[in-house]
Amino acid sequence: NISTFQNGVEPLYKNISTFWSGLDPQYKNISTFWGDLNPLYKNIATFSAGVPNQQQIGSFWSVNGALWSQSMGLWAKIDAGTATAADRAQLTANLTAVVSNSQSFWGPAVTARMGGTFQSSFQNPLFSKYGIAGTSPQSLTALTADKRAAFFVEWFDGLNGFSGYDQIDNWMFQAKWSPALTNVQGRGTGVTIGLVDTRLAGDADVLARVTYSGGTTTYSNVHGTAVASLMVAAHDGRNIMGIAPGANIAFYNPYDANASSSWSTVGKGIDAVVGAGASVVNLSLGEPGLAFSPKWDTAMKSASKASQALFVIAAGNDGLTQTTNVPWTAAKGVPFLVVGSVDANNQISSFSNRPGEACLIVQGKCGQTAAFGSGGPLKNYFLVAPGENVLASNGAGGVARYSGTSLAAPLVTGTIALLQGRWPWLKNFPAETAQIILRSARDLGAPGVDPVYGWGMLDIEAAQAPLNFNNLVYYTVARGVSTKQSVTAVRSSTNRAAWAAQGAYISAFETIGGTNRDFLVPLS
Repeated sequence: NISTFQNGVEPLYKNISTFWSGLDPQYKNISTFWGDLNPLYKNIATFSAGVPNQQQIGSFWSVNGALWSQSMGLWAKIDAGTATAADRAQLTANLTAVVSNSQSFWGPAVTARMGGTFQSSFQNPLFSKYGIAGTSPQSLTALTADKRAAFFVEWFDGLNGFSGYDQIDNWMFQAKWSPALTNVQGRGTGVTIGLVDTRLAGDADVLARVTYSGGTTTYSNVHGTAVASLMVAAHDGRNIMGIAPGANIAFYNPYDANASSSWSTVGKGIDAVVGAGASVVNLSLGEPGLAFSPKWDTAMKSASKASQALFVIAAGNDGLTQTTNVPWTAAKGVPFLVVGSVDANNQISSFSNRPGEACLIVQGKCGQTAAFGSGGPLKNYFLVAPGENVLASNGAGGVARYSGTSLAAPLVTGTIALLQGRWPWLKNFPAETAQIILRSARDLGAPGVDPVYGWGMLDIEAAQAPLNFNNLVYYTVARGVSTKQSVTAVRSSTNRAAWAAQGAYISAFETIGGTNRDFLVPLS
């Protein structure tokens, strides 16, 4: 009953406009997004034929995006049977212009990277994939609305891959992540992420991060590679950026040649990757028809090392609300998170499973016990992350967009790796780490923890910051004696302005369960 929760690339027509409005590749936004890093350092546009003029990319997409938007309206007329001959002629002219403009602007960069012409290396393979005849885009008029939208998104993504810097994707803004944040926090260096998923293949960047590989080799698809790329892909100017590119992957494939597995095999995979050093494990798999299967208790029972790591589990893509309670005895005390998906408007995805009011039952009761992972409402373990039209590795050296809770889960896993890289001792406190993720989430839906969104939306930036600045403490030392102080003492000090002018800061501490995090807080 195990299956990977993977949906195909189906960016429906009605969702594309919202998706498109969130993408902004304009040059003016790059410096803020990258922080102190300059992504153009190796490829200054003025001096290199290998990338297009960076300052003109925004203008290019503004012009051609407008052409495409107008074309969408003309297509709608064709679909409704109200298009005139002039409408059809205008549509053909628009599509021809998009292709011609793309060849002129991106052609040198495509040739520099691929060796062939724009047509042979980029245009023709994409036309062939979508059944577009010849060298003209006119046959696009025969495609269905969702295929048209998918074609243009792939055109957009493919060309931006030749820009000389990694692509900015909509999920980054939704989840408040940037590569500048990753570099400040240490890139996840020193962390091993466990991945129990389909065999990794076809992406040298991802494979370079693998330090352990176990399980079968008889079944493979793009699923595992796509998931891994969101966590560890290098920031190298070639499309995908992982949240924790300095982390390693301990991998286990539980699937046989028929794409089947068992819960005991999943348990073996958990033991294998945790034994290989994983402190957080991504599990984008489960049982169809449930957001959280009772068999997870069985899998964790068979994994003797389960209590040593934090588990991130995809909620599944049945579009249902769980009503089945989950006996939680064998795995009592094992910390885990369940991740659903939201769309570009932060609304729960139509396909995403939801926790409902289902409970983890311990000794016949639903009540939450003191230890996280030891029973209580499933919604207390639940949060959401972007999971629609997510750009990821296609397992063949390129990129594609995928939808599903399988794509939302690794965004949470990568965030945990970033936490454990910045504060290495959090590897030994998986329950506290889970609490950081949940308590830093942005509330969605009904106020508080609710049966649809759980704790709410993953907020990567907030997870790296204090959960509550008012709870921070610092220490003053006099004559060898340290004295705990609250941050209110700093706020009320008459010296604060002078300290700020001198660039002073304090080392402040936050207590979470049985551990702490430290922060350098500028007095400015």
